[in-house]
Amino acid sequence: MNNDIAEKLLYYRKSKRYSQEELAEKIGVSRQAVSKWERGESLPDSNNLIALSRLYSISIDEMLGINTYDYENTELKANIDSGNSQNNTDKGDDNPIKTSNFRLRRFFQFFPYNVFITMVYLLLSFFTDRWDITWIIFLTIPIFNALIWSMN
Repeated sequence: MNNDIAEKLLYYRKSKRYSQEELAEKIGVSRQAVSKWERGESLPDSNNLIALSRLYSISIDEMLGINTYDYENTELKANIDSGNSQNNTDKGDDNPIKTSNFRLRRFFQFFPYNVFITMVYLLLSFFTDRWDITWIIFLTIPIFNALIWSMN
């Protein structure tokens, strides 16, 4: 994977016609650091990735070669890797139920449930003045997380 990223970093630098020294100067690192990135010996840290993506006017995902198509098909890849031969590999399968289910799972994986439960707890406690019993609502957090992860 480092070699793929190294090749992309080299490609983007050359497409903008920067020398290693010019690039290093623009993002505030040494020329040797740029050379190591392009040889695949090390990777730029997050701040340097952000600076590079801004300099090249591309997203970090594009620069690192991360496709959203690959992300959406991780379930298919996981099944292939585990040896499950019952997968439908037809890319023309546009099952709206599967797509809807994927979007729903993705939403709830990143949904700030803890914040929601805290707000519910505060509202219930303020209006009912039952601070001693409403804390039980926090027990739903691990249950919710277990349900979401079991859908994966």
